[in-house]
Amino acid sequence: VVDRWVQAFTARQPYSAEVRVRNATGEVRWGLSASQPLWDAAGAFLGYVGTWVDIHDRRVAEEALRASEELARTAFNASPDIMTMSELASGAYVAVNDAFVRQSGYTREEVLGRAPSALGFWARPEDLGRLLAQLAKSPRVEGFETRLRVRDGRELTASMSVEIAPFRG
Repeated sequence: VVDRWVQAFTARQPYSAEVRVRNATGEVRWGLSASQPLWDAAGAFLGYVGTWVDIHDRRVAEEALRASEELARTAFNASPDIMTMSELASGAYVAVNDAFVRQSGYTREEVLGRAPSALGFWARPEDLGRLLAQLAKSPRVEGFETRLRVRDGRELTASMSVEIAPFRG
């Protein structure tokens, strides 16, 4: 941070950084420090004028969110059961866990952005229509029985639990 400030000062450029400071009570807080070079009417450099905005609560919330996301990602990928997330409108996979990769024979790169129907996963395509009809009545379906076809052509019996949940806004 100091090196970047020295470079900005030497070049007489604006500068901003998120920094931690100790306040008068001894508490360490995050702040956004921003400064602009100040010039007189003749163009002579006078110094910097700046602000410091307390962003501590935002930074603490961001860190809590990152930790929560990491915990969810770890649980998602560590599950021995297949777990996926798909876009409701297109059915395209947006996430698949490690169990899906192991059991389906596909890599993440091969399936992300593609719908299960496009990959031929539904051994009985009419089951997809049946599942969607149930989801139209209730945002949660448990114990939906079907057969899925994996990459090597084998069919697996699956008991699915599906829930419509907000994702990406």
